Amino acid sequence: LVNHLKAQHLDWQMEQNQAKMENFLDVVSKPTTSAENVHSWLEWICLGMKPFSFLTDPLTRKYSNLNSISINTFKKYMDSVVHHVEEEISAFLPDKFALILDGWTSKCTTHYLAVFASFESNNSLGFSTVLLAFSPLLVETEFTASAHKDFLDWMLENVYNKSMSNVVAI
Repeated sequence: LVNHLKAQHLDWQMEQNQAKMENFLDVVSKPTTSAENVHSWLEWICLGMKPFSFLTDPLTRKYSNLNSISINTFKKYMDSVVHHVEEEISAFLPDKFALILDGWTSKCTTHYLAVFASFESNNSLGFSTVLLAFSPLLVETEFTASAHKDFLDWMLENVYNKSMSNVVAI
């Protein structure tokens, strides 16, 4: 059989290798049922702006066809997604960029800060803007300029391996 293949089908080995590669890619590229389930929960909770308690709500469990997951498992995967997104942003964040800040206080108790980076790019607008952080300040009871600077220093250094010396404008 091997002699026949070698004599009559000169590219048989290449075809066999191609078939093996296609089978491998099919297996690798298809997400597992578990991964699809976690993705569906992440999508539903985050895009639907649902509280984490939605995961354990008896009505959610009753009417959802998703396999249940715990809040701790959900948070673990959500943290993993956040870490991955931060790594992706770090990879394309240039050495020089401007920061855009938006802060507000919710229910007179928690002060939130949204931090965006804006920089030149090759898109049709000539610049890109990306969300770097959306969080309360490091010390939730201080709303001073110093507290904002401390947060920016911490966020740039610990999350994106940058510093205020990379910032050209705020």
